[in-house]
Amino acid sequence: MMMTREDRLYDFSSEESQVPKIEIAFPEKPEISSLTEVDEGLYQSFMVPSLRRQISEIIIQYQYIPALLEIFEYCEDCGMVEELGKLFRIFKLIFLLNGQEVLKELMALDHFLLVAGVMEHDPLLGPDHAKQQIFRKYLSDSDKFKQVPIVVVVDKYNCNPPF
Repeated sequence: MMMTREDRLYDFSSEESQVPKIEIAFPEKPEISSLTEVDEGLYQSFMVPSLRRQISEIIIQYQYIPALLEIFEYCEDCGMVEELGKLFRIFKLIFLLNGQEVLKELMALDHFLLVAGVMEHDPLLGPDHAKQQIFRKYLSDSDKFKQVPIVVVVDKYNCNPPF
């Protein structure tokens, strides 16, 4: 069943606030064809700070992050540079929402490397720059990381650990 534009509008006004009624078009399930709507909806939510929490709840409720990551994998396999740039901007705005549940979802072990992959495709740096930024390769290479004992960190900063 095809949803009309009116069906997808969310009313973010509240009777207590003096904020004018704002309607943001936000599709229930993101698709490649609706990336622009998702981007615009996220961007508009930053104009009124009270909307950030509500947008965060929608992102968690409708499982936006896994759906967007599936779109990312498809776009990357097909070389869809413009859509990869849109996904970069969408994920950047999702990070800036700073919602605790959203950040947990972004940093989940099964999403972390894909989210890092999205961040490789900054459209402001150009399409050739994505080949140079290899966040996923660096993060997945265990030879680059050394385990640091917590005692060294505690001694260096003269602080007591919270545990």
